[in-house]
Amino acid sequence: MPFGGRLVLVTGATGPLGHAMVRAFLALGAHVAAAARRRTMLDDLRVAMGASDRLDTCEADVTDPLRVEALLSALERGTGPLHGVVQCVGAFASARIADTSDDVWRRLATSNLDASFWVLRGALRRMIPRGNGRVVLVSSMGALRPSAGVAAYGAAKAALLHLAEAAAAETGGTGVTVNVVLPGTMDTPENRKAMPDADASKWAKPDAVAAAAAFLVSDDAAGINGARVTVPEA
Repeated sequence: MPFGGRLVLVTGATGPLGHAMVRAFLALGAHVAAAARRRTMLDDLRVAMGASDRLDTCEADVTDPLRVEALLSALERGTGPLHGVVQCVGAFASARIADTSDDVWRRLATSNLDASFWVLRGALRRMIPRGNGRVVLVSSMGALRPSAGVAAYGAAKAALLHLAEAAAAETGGTGVTVNVVLPGTMDTPENRKAMPDADASKWAKPDAVAAAAAFLVSDDAAGINGARVTVPEA
């Protein structure tokens, strides 16, 4: 088993992408800590994953920096050193710039950028002194191609790319890597509901995004740092 029981934290674990991430890492032998805000959804996740003894569920809101630190400290104190962190928390909303409210701007910035910064910072504080660790952040192909109506979302995801690449520059030679996966439109129930007339068969599959993240956390990707791995629509 490639991960041999090493600890991997997946945040945003109860969404469709989070489920795929948890499933992928369990299948590869990792001990997975799945974090999300709602206990009931974490309980559903545990059932969906067959109540694996290598799955811990953690109720935590990573949009709060104090709770991020508490989560990471509790995991390392109770389970062991973090080998990998995959930050899946995010949010989406569409509106033209003139129509974007302050609340929407702040929510998208907090969920997509602030949470990633706090998770990344906490992971690096623990991984760099040990000389080992893998961090994967989730951006979007929308960060690469600005378009009307999604400026706030795209700006937050583009800033996340800069954050990750700066972190990769800082971790070079330390044994720690920071990489990003960039999905296209993902095939999720929410997207199917929002776009009922679209051809969902061409959308990026959460399992494919999870496979990319799992590779970046693996030993085979030890020499990859600061990469943008796209998972486009077909």
